[in-house]
Amino acid sequence: MRDQMPDRIREEVATHVTAGSEDNALSALLPDLSSDEPGRLAIIDPGTAPSRGAIHLDPNNLEKRPFKGIDGHEADPTQRLNAKSETDHELWNRLAGREGDPTLERPEPCSGRASAQGPGWSTVSTI
Repeated sequence: MRDQMPDRIREEVATHVTAGSEDNALSALLPDLSSDEPGRLAIIDPGTAPSRGAIHLDPNNLEKRPFKGIDGHEADPTQRLNAKSETDHELWNRLAGREGDPTLERPEPCSGRASAQGPGWSTVSTI
């Protein structure tokens, strides 16, 4: 569902959303977005409760970290809440401040005896 446009999402999801392309102020608010990217955002309509436990962010206030939806919270007219589940990964990471290639944790090479993983790698065991 993440690669679908908000119009298609609107048909399938109980949450009431508006395509970001319908919000003229969004392009001015996020000038680094290309002309098609606002349309890839599904903004939760004011008065709608964000999905409980789902991760959201507010393009009006990107300095705040993404947050989980909780019971009793509704989007107010000053917010433009966007759900992570309804946004493609690349765009979400840019908005949430995780731009760039993801990094992988790799084991540190060690000197000494070769192990089953190959030369230079150590084996960790627990007792």
